[in-house]
Amino acid sequence: KVERKYSRKATVWPKYSQEKVKPTFFKIVIQVNSKNKGTLNFKKEPTEKEVKNEALKIKKVNEEIKGKSIKKSVYIKNKLFNIVV
Repeated sequence: KVERKYSRKATVWPKYSQEKVKPTFFKIVIQVNSKNKGTLNFKKEPTEKEVKNEALKIKKVNEEIKGKSIKKSVYIKNKLFNIVV
């Protein structure tokens, strides 16, 4: 039997801190008609408008929507932005 100087049951668990688990950046997947066209990284939590503006600057996205009208856009907060043409 191994003797310990302390009890595992008496050991205090570390405290949870919301600040320590916040993401340092946000990675948003950009899709056109549910097909992956790229990703965007943001240092702060982006709004849908910011994501849309940056997504439309991506070359692959522009090639896909060129000459077509955007019917709908779907934004899943901090995860995905999909443009339906």
